[in-house]
Amino acid sequence: MTIMSINSKTVALTLMTMTMSFNVFSATIIEATWAGSEGWSIFDEDGNAPLGEIFDQGSVGGQDGLRIEADDDGVVGDKVFTTAAGFTGDYTPGAVPAHVALLGVQSIKFDFYSAVTGPFGKPSYLDLYFHSSVAGGIWRCNVLPSINVGWSTLSVNLASGGAPGPWYSMNGRTSSDWLSDLAAVDEIGFMINYQPGVADQIYGIDNFSLDDVAVPEPEEYAMLAMLAISLGFVFRDKLNAHMATVLAFAQK
Repeated sequence: MTIMSINSKTVALTLMTMTMSFNVFSATIIEATWAGSEGWSIFDEDGNAPLGEIFDQGSVGGQDGLRIEADDDGVVGDKVFTTAAGFTGDYTPGAVPAHVALLGVQSIKFDFYSAVTGPFGKPSYLDLYFHSSVAGGIWRCNVLPSINVGWSTLSVNLASGGAPGPWYSMNGRTSSDWLSDLAAVDEIGFMINYQPGVADQIYGIDNFSLDDVAVPEPEEYAMLAMLAISLGFVFRDKLNAHMATVLAFAQK
């Protein structure tokens, strides 16, 4: 019984700690909700006139958001981005507002809308990206596989133990440049290639935020589920033992 008691406490404490770390201490550092104008911009990927156009605080998918419209041959993509204060600067731990000073920017969360147009109903590609003022570093993360028709909610980790993780560089920056580039972000947004030869494409962005907590990886969710199952077995056995004692006493 003593060993069972220790195990149950250990499992319960671990489960509680993991759950709290996933949820309780998270905080949004800054968020664009498009309740008013958020001042985002659009250019093609070379900084020239864009193929599509955006409507700040436009109606898209039944809600306010950044509306993107395009008719495109799919050859050149656009970048839709912000350089607003709060979304730019030093993303590394210790450099953001006081309530998250020890954590830094850990993840980026956003909603993306894709209307039912063309054969796929979503862009040819969609990358989350940021630009650094250090040597013009550009880092991208492919989010297209997680996009569905309609609204999709996504979270992408930015901190991976000091390594880029799923992020990749388009201009020769390496993992040794990752932290220095994170310390000088001057532009963040999306790079989007539209569906080739499809008219009246509509996309949208909403609830774009920088957060101070990383998104749990799939293996962490699996560990949490296993701990929950283990806790159930432990307490089930203890409950059965107590019930047997009660029944034995009642039969006397």
